[in-house]
Amino acid sequence: DAATLLWALATMGIKAGPGLLQAMQKRATATAAQFEPHDIANILWALAAMGITPEPGLLEPMQQRATATAGKLQQQDVANLLWALACFDISPSAESVQMVESLSVSTGKRLNVQGKGQLHQWLLFCDLHPEWRGQLPRSMQKVKEELGGAFRQAFAREAPRTSQTQADVAKQLRLALPELECEEEFVDPTSGYSIDIRAAKSGA
Repeated sequence: DAATLLWALATMGIKAGPGLLQAMQKRATATAAQFEPHDIANILWALAAMGITPEPGLLEPMQQRATATAGKLQQQDVANLLWALACFDISPSAESVQMVESLSVSTGKRLNVQGKGQLHQWLLFCDLHPEWRGQLPRSMQKVKEELGGAFRQAFAREAPRTSQTQADVAKQLRLALPELECEEEFVDPTSGYSIDIRAAKSGA
């Protein structure tokens, strides 16, 4: 099915061709009301991991289905789903807050490294979002206080993954501006965060 195929391609680091992606997204849009929560999280995570913006018409039914079945979401599904929404620059919502509120200290700490790292990125996205900057809901502040440190440590430990889109951009930069040195996944020594592409003049 669409969810399994997209998830498998993204997990293997393969970016599907335009025709297949269009067909899979149309299929997912048409059958969104039948998806299990795990399928929704996998589809959106796969598209985000491949650097693909969902086609118009896909996100709304997927979000509606996710909201309707939120009580069945597993912790890893929550991490995958929220990370994907941040990648698509979808504004934080009351529904996403409820998903985060479902995390307790014990369940949050049981997440794998990838899941913790994804939630760190989502919390960072919320911190920087114009609508939420400096005024996170108290429930999210509580999650951040209790689990934020563990999430950040997991994010710092996880090896950066280069997306196909990132590799394509770096390749075009090197071709267009050969005087620049393009370093992918440059790690800032102060913050510990990685930068997708760091471009600097040769010898700088």
